[in-house]
Formats: sequence, C-alpha cells, structure tokens
Amino acid sequence: MPFDDLTATSLRKAVYGYTRAEVDAFMARLTAGKGMTAEEVRSMRFTMALRGYSLEEVDLFLDRLADELDRRRGVGFGSSLGLTADDVEHVEFTKALRGYSMIEVDRFLDEAVAELRALGG
Repeated sequence: MPFDDLTATSLRKAVYGYTRAEVDAFMARLTAGKGMTAEEVRSMRFTMALRGYSLEEVDLFLDRLADELDRRRGVGFGSSLGLTADDVEHVEFTKALRGYSMIEVDRFLDEAVAELRALGG
C-alpha cells in the first residue's frame, strides 16, 4: 500500500486487523446466503490477540481456501487442488503468543466449511 493512501483506518486494520463488529457484519452477510467469495477470503483480517493462531499459517491457509473457491467456481485454476470441507474443518494452527483471535478464525472457518459443502464437497 503506498504511503499516500495510508489513512488512520487502513493503518489500524493493517496493524490490528478488523474489529469484531466488522467481522460480525461480514459473517452475517455470509449467513444471509450471499456466499463467500475468494476475494473476500483473500482480504479477510482478524483481530490480533494474545495467545492467538499463527498469522503466517492462517494467511497461507486462507490463500489455499481462496484458490479452492476460485477453482470450484471455474474462475481460476489456483494452486490448491483438492482442499475439502473436512480439510478446513480439521485444520490446526500453531498457537502463538500474539496472533489472530482463535474465536474469529474458528467462526470464519466454520462458514468456509459450509460454503465448500454447498459447492459440493
């Protein structure tokens, strides 16, 4: 992100992630039947927390999930072939002293499981 475009809000999101209200609003939209897009997965950020999930592991897994959503919708060919709802449901991340909120990540992944199942697997 160029420094010219840096605002207080974008800096807060870059450093701390989205607020619980922002994540809740996103989750409500998903449960309203509008579906989860690969772009939303790629841009998803979570609140930072003490004793959270490893940032790098979660981000890498979200990239795989986004590729899989694209692949299933025929949008792209993504490098992540064969990621299943069961894979998402059973993924385990390393716990870090400072990482993503485990509750938020787990809630988001529950929605991803439902989306993958709705798309056939």
